Amino acid sequence: MKAIGYRPKQIMGMFLSEAVLTGAIGGVTGLMLGYALSFLKGGELAGSAFGGRIGGAAVSTPSALVPIFSSHSR
Repeated sequence: MKAIGYRPKQIMGMFLSEAVLTGAIGGVTGLMLGYALSFLKGGELAGSAFGGRIGGAAVSTPSALVPIFSSHSR
């Protein structure tokens, strides 16, 4: 880019803006996937630990794993 006339500040700005955009998109995507998967896995695991199986052997426990999301901090 320097060879075609960009100044060092312009080049740095392009790299930094790309990094910020990539990080923001990755962060938002990760949050959405994590939120969705927690409900899918939470429903699957509810009523028995590890979906009822550990290493092929059936497991019976009274615990339930259910995700809890709170909009306020404690």
